[in-house]
Amino acid sequence: MGRGKDMARVVRCGLVQVGSDIPMTEPIATIKAALNEKCSRLIGEAAAQGASILALPELFNTPYFARFTDARWYAAAEPIPDGPTITLMRELARRYAVVIVAPIYELDRNARYNAAAVIDADGSFLGVYRKHHVPTYHTGNYEQFYFHQPDLGFPVFETAYARLGIYICYDRHFPEVARIYGVKQAEIVFNPSATGGKHSERVWELEQQAYALNNGYFLGALNRVGRGQPYDVSEFFGKSYLCNPLGEIVAQGGRGTEEVVVADIDLDEIARSREIWHTNRLYLDRRPTTYVEMFVEANEATGAQPGARKGETAMVQTRREIRFKPIMTQEMKDAAVRALEDGKMIRSHLEKDSDGGRFEDEFCAYLGAKHGVAVTSGFAALHVALMAAGAGPGDEVITEPRTFISVGDVIVLVGATPVFVDVDPETLNIDVSQIEAAITPRTRAIMPVHNNGLTCDMDPIYELAHQHGLKVVVDSCQTIGSEYKGSRHATLGDIGAYSFIRNKSMTCGGEGGMVVTDDDELAYRSMMLANHGRGRDYRETHNSELIGFNYRLSEVLAAIGRVQLRHVDDWNHQRRTNTAVYQELVAQRELPIVFTSEPAWGLHTRMRCVTLVPRRDQLVEFLEAQGIQASPEYRVPIHLNRPYMEKFGFRRGQFPVSERVVNETLILPNWPPLTRPDLEYVVDAIDRFYRNG
Repeated sequence: MGRGKDMARVVRCGLVQVGSDIPMTEPIATIKAALNEKCSRLIGEAAAQGASILALPELFNTPYFARFTDARWYAAAEPIPDGPTITLMRELARRYAVVIVAPIYELDRNARYNAAAVIDADGSFLGVYRKHHVPTYHTGNYEQFYFHQPDLGFPVFETAYARLGIYICYDRHFPEVARIYGVKQAEIVFNPSATGGKHSERVWELEQQAYALNNGYFLGALNRVGRGQPYDVSEFFGKSYLCNPLGEIVAQGGRGTEEVVVADIDLDEIARSREIWHTNRLYLDRRPTTYVEMFVEANEATGAQPGARKGETAMVQTRREIRFKPIMTQEMKDAAVRALEDGKMIRSHLEKDSDGGRFEDEFCAYLGAKHGVAVTSGFAALHVALMAAGAGPGDEVITEPRTFISVGDVIVLVGATPVFVDVDPETLNIDVSQIEAAITPRTRAIMPVHNNGLTCDMDPIYELAHQHGLKVVVDSCQTIGSEYKGSRHATLGDIGAYSFIRNKSMTCGGEGGMVVTDDDELAYRSMMLANHGRGRDYRETHNSELIGFNYRLSEVLAAIGRVQLRHVDDWNHQRRTNTAVYQELVAQRELPIVFTSEPAWGLHTRMRCVTLVPRRDQLVEFLEAQGIQASPEYRVPIHLNRPYMEKFGFRRGQFPVSERVVNETLILPNWPPLTRPDLEYVVDAIDRFYRNG
């Protein structure tokens, strides 16, 4: 059926409904090889049933990895048509004389796309469709971290058996796309998908049956099944189907089953159905010249904004205000009100049965740590951590100069001397290769600063500390959720300090901090230092054990922090996604902007999107005039601040990398609520600045 010229208008179509049951922790090459083998077998089975046209689901030879951000999966992308997967599909198409629609992760020079290759029945490569609509971030979907926006449009492929159109997954929610394929006289339109969730399942058939009916073509909607453990916890429900030009389903797969859905379709039915239904009149009565409002008006109800893209009519760019505002949801407000009404306000004895106590426990569970002490700020956390570690008068503490001045201040306030080591030009964190030369008999601790969401290279630091009997006191104020070699816990050192001030990964409604350690003694000393020196028996003796501070975090801020902690991973993924979009847009425009690197050993949360740019100060002024808040971060390294030059004799030229990059560093707006049009507005403004001289 369907392959001979005697029945040229009847074709047998097959939808390959499969999933990935291989743990996502396995090597990418192993996963792809196994899924290629599985799908090759199913293609052979479908061909044995007489199928002429076969389509595979979205990203068929990988798990659906876009539910988190992990640059490891960039390695899954491969060229089309010369990569190994499409080469294999071309051989199968030639062997079985079938047309194959093969959606994979495509690499094209430095760009990556969610794409589908179309291969004719003789194995020839006809072309590629690239997913046109890459969804804006929403919880559990970070496609913009992986996929670039394409500009290939909506090609119709002339195959041996039918004229094919393709749109991938999320594209199906845009009726304009479905109409384009009708106008271009596609006969069969395939929608490879990776779809789950009760709301999507409810409209899975409804939405596209209407497209088939109103545009007059056959439609093949195919979905994945199963889950991609351990990370991909959403189930893909399958239920792939073929429907005719009257919108009637003619064949459908089961819910959650791996199978090939096969059906014969008569392409002559397209003309007949257009007579039965009023499809022909729909095309005759279209008024495309009147639809310009779709492209020139902002949709205030949804927040959509006009913006010109390649291949579209140019539109006026509406001025935006891109300025930071901390996230404060109703859930957080409710938590704060509850804490206020509870009346505790402050934990006089750091009681665990409280929002503060539960915040400490939940934060430690998040990091995999043993002890936490909630305090009023990141500075308080650093102060407590350094004192708990025993640093004091006559000691030296090794750290870096290209960071916020509080790092130096806290060392001086405990009576120690800051000893600076320059930063690495790629990561802008401490250059670990220079630390050993800075160690003296007076060195008490090494204080690495995890900057802007990226941890320092900790193993060499731990090794040096062990060799010389030093404490590692970590400034983790900017790295909530960051990982070192796959572990959050590995970032901590002997004792670490976190910050919740308004511009950090989470804010506690204004300001706060946390001291974290696995060491029982360090934890006990930290608890006392944060609360007037009160020890375990203070309730009975009213006698403090040491001189301490009033660094207790309020119950209201702790209650807000508990809510925010549940969202911080999502916010981190969005920041990573924003940075990936910035990198895509900057590369397209060939702008002179350098992004800090993400080494193989560190998961960079991109708490700040740090770049190095020429003419930084003029650019900051220009962006401000466009309504864009961009920051130079630290204009002066710590050692060149007047008090440090006067007290310790530091001078210009001692730390050349730090001194250079403080004049080049630009922090691009990178807050979770930002959308792709926001990011495009920022990059368009930067583009105008450099192109206009």
